[in-house]
Amino acid sequence: MDKNIGQSNRKEQTRHLMRCLEEYAEVDRFTACCLMIELWPVANNLCLHDVCDSIGLWVHDSAGPDFINHVRNIPVDEFDEKTFQYWVDLISATSTKK
Repeated sequence: MDKNIGQSNRKEQTRHLMRCLEEYAEVDRFTACCLMIELWPVANNLCLHDVCDSIGLWVHDSAGPDFINHVRNIPVDEFDEKTFQYWVDLISATSTKK
């Protein structure tokens, strides 16, 4: 099997999942954003910067106290240190603006 075909399919499926999460955010924003954070490393590894940027915007716009606590309680080993710090910095900046 051609590796590029598999990569292309993973990219399209990741974009599709993001569209589904965006639709779900209209029903349950907290859960959708929690799932988007889990999708971010996958999108990043596939160089889907549009998806990563969308996730960052959703998180920035949705970061209430419950979500901020959720992110701060994610086990550090679930993400690499740089990714974990990205989320902590993003929600910290967001929480000081609200």
